[in-house]
Amino acid sequence: MGGVEGRRRIVGSHNGAPTYINLKIKSPNGHEVYFNVMRSSELRRVMIVSCDRLSLEVNDIRFVYKGHYVLAEETPDQLRMEDGDVIDAISVQPRKINVTVNGEFTENQNIVCFRIKKATQLKRLMTAYCDRYSLHVTCFAFLWNGRRLRYDQTPDELKMEDGEEIFAMPHLPRCENCRQLQ
Repeated sequence: MGGVEGRRRIVGSHNGAPTYINLKIKSPNGHEVYFNVMRSSELRRVMIVSCDRLSLEVNDIRFVYKGHYVLAEETPDQLRMEDGDVIDAISVQPRKINVTVNGEFTENQNIVCFRIKKATQLKRLMTAYCDRYSLHVTCFAFLWNGRRLRYDQTPDELKMEDGEEIFAMPHLPRCENCRQLQ
């Protein structure tokens, strides 16, 4: 009895199976990372280390085993994993992004940072920005990448990324509400 197999049998077994199993994590771009883990250990460490080795953000990845999302506190035993099984690391879009709204309608810059869901209509962000300064939302044109934004658009539809900046430009002096900006 020599080598790794012999050592596994001596260390212990679970229902005749070795205490340790080999797992492969496969990244979205096809790279692979291999682990030798205890059957009774939580997979949290495997997830963190595999993301680190693959240069991925843990929060942007879902781990899937046989169509089941793997939770960090689950173990190979709970998932009935076998030696050599593959866990897929699937990239997921962040559900929320940070967006800065920058308005220059007074002598100061009026910058407000928002954290919004990518599926939220921009009307909520625009209204929240204007409410902060007690102004009507129709007093402003909101611009991003040189384009005027519509109320019904979403960051997801526009393919906005985390850290984008939107400019709030006043319509001076077109309406009664805008006159208070002067």
